[in-house]
Amino acid sequence: MPAAYVLVQAEPGAVPDVLTAMRALAEVAFVEAVTGPYDAVVAVAGGQDADPVRRRLQETPGVARTLTCPSVAA
Repeated sequence: MPAAYVLVQAEPGAVPDVLTAMRALAEVAFVEAVTGPYDAVVAVAGGQDADPVRRRLQETPGVARTLTCPSVAA
């Protein structure tokens, strides 16, 4: 199970570059482009502390904002 899901809003026209940059991070399990109020969903690999990864995602050029959703056991 991912440690967290991060919803990402990108600056206009920046989505392809943002997705490429995020896919290159070792702590990222997967990145999917989505429609709606967010442009991408990023899964932070299980066993990772999501906070440092979230900060790195927020610092990615072209990222406007993020929303972190930590995973919890059901």
